[in-house]
Amino acid sequence: MAFVSINTMNPKGNVNAEIKRYKIDYPVFYGRGQKINRNFKVKVLPRLILINAQGKVDRDVQFMKADQLRVEIERLLTEAGDSLQIGKPDTATKTEDRPLNEE
Repeated sequence: MAFVSINTMNPKGNVNAEIKRYKIDYPVFYGRGQKINRNFKVKVLPRLILINAQGKVDRDVQFMKADQLRVEIERLLTEAGDSLQIGKPDTATKTEDRPLNEE
């Protein structure tokens, strides 16, 4: 399982401060223009996308409460079974954008 954040609204300095403040260690992409929205197919904010172990979109919603999200994540983990790989995602995406906190 991997987590990725895409921020298209806040100033870059604020995003960097949030990364440090909350000790975010997963990729955080940033973009103020249409490019990042187009590359990640973002049409509304906030947006939550859950991807299953086969790499297919399982849920694509604008909002989900924490308790519901926990249930959905547990379901995906159970379904993944032996195919589960926990770690950071491959950031070699179709976009040239790179996470702000990627070294």
